Amino acid sequence: MSKFLKASLFVVFVVIVFCVINCKIVVYGIEQGVGQFNILHKAVSIEKVLASEEYPDSMKIKLRLVQEIRSFAMDSLGLNYSKNYTKVYDQKGDTIIWILFAAPEFEMSVHYWKFPFVGELPYIGFFKKQKAVKEQNKMIEMGYDVRMGTVTAWSTLGYFKDPVLSNFLYRKEGELAELIIHELTHTTIFIKGDAQFNE
Repeated sequence: MSKFLKASLFVVFVVIVFCVINCKIVVYGIEQGVGQFNILHKAVSIEKVLASEEYPDSMKIKLRLVQEIRSFAMDSLGLNYSKNYTKVYDQKGDTIIWILFAAPEFEMSVHYWKFPFVGELPYIGFFKKQKAVKEQNKMIEMGYDVRMGTVTAWSTLGYFKDPVLSNFLYRKEGELAELIIHELTHTTIFIKGDAQFNE
């Protein structure tokens, strides 16, 4: 057996062992990846939207503002260059992600979920509401107080090209600028496991 084949088999073995030990987080990661890919796949370039007569002028005005905010954040504030917010995803007014927070019953402390790459976070998100409800019920059965909410934006920390979500465009100009700059900052600095600092 060649050294390359032995090394390949060893890597496969390690990956299998990791997946077995971390089955839940691997399945969660796959589900989140599918949800994120669906959004990225359906996003349309802002330039295409601006050139189209199908979209209202009110949307185009806000998208031009997004372009200005993005340029300002990178050119004047010194945030890392990325291709984030060069596309737009039409969420058709729907909620696209649900988030859970949990705390042990009768305690002033927070439950943390552990994730690869980003460390511990005091929340967990789902692209499918039924998955969020299932996790919520499980946490309640374990004795936690749980709150479910929604978020309008999140950052993939520069791993993917985050699109403008169409619901962004309902925000006032100042709120839109705050949101875009905040999310772009995550691609420049992110402290693993320190959600309070990052936010």
